[in-house]
Amino acid sequence: MVRAYSLFTTDMRFNVPTLTFILCADEEAAIARAVENLASSVFHTAVEIRERDDVVYRRVKSSNAMRRAADRRDRLSPDM
Repeated sequence: MVRAYSLFTTDMRFNVPTLTFILCADEEAAIARAVENLASSVFHTAVEIRERDDVVYRRVKSSNAMRRAADRRDRLSPDM
């Protein structure tokens, strides 16, 4: 049976998390997708999976990883 999950990705370039709906066989597969999503960009700082209103999984990158990503974001952003 396939289950629907909401995957929220926090990206330091944006003010609100990105919402993605994923279909997976079980929580383990959903968590694997979330971990893959978190690792897919240096700008992704956290992921959260929900099934209905229940939080299934939440992970935040280490402060060192977030600091490196912020430094990279600042180098890539045009001066204002």
